[in-house]
Amino acid sequence: MRSIYGALLIAGILLPLTISTGCSKPVELPTIAKVKGKLLYQGEPVPNAIVTFMAVGLPKHSAGRTNESGEFQLTTDKQDDGAFVGTNKVTVVAGAAGAMALPDGMSAEEFASLPPEEAMRRTMEAQKTKKPDKDLLRLPEVYGKAETTTLEFTVVYGENDFTIELND
Repeated sequence: MRSIYGALLIAGILLPLTISTGCSKPVELPTIAKVKGKLLYQGEPVPNAIVTFMAVGLPKHSAGRTNESGEFQLTTDKQDDGAFVGTNKVTVVAGAAGAMALPDGMSAEEFASLPPEEAMRRTMEAQKTKKPDKDLLRLPEVYGKAETTTLEFTVVYGENDFTIELND
């Protein structure tokens, strides 16, 4: 009789534990999708700018530098791997700030892997120690800060190709 109560007691404890652990969903990590694009200001390509996609609701971002034709590819942890699937706020920094946004000796891949606060801190340090080039294009400041940017793009699974058009 005692063994029946013991077996029922053990079953009463283990069965709910088995059910509760068996029904839990695995934690899904954010998915990254390829992102490339072109940055235009008043219809013209913007060279030497830093384009940053910040995943809404995640402490993650990706970044890329535009070439002479205004084209970019985004990087998170691996070079040119893309951005996080979902809605992303987008910032763009060009001109003196964009040309100097990457600290000396840091690749776009290393920069993109930094937490957002650390990336901003290092960018600000780099800007303090370098002289700006007065001939470089300057973009409206509204696009340069996460709090003020009006740019938002949705990254979908697969390949994404965005044209970012900026105006005054």
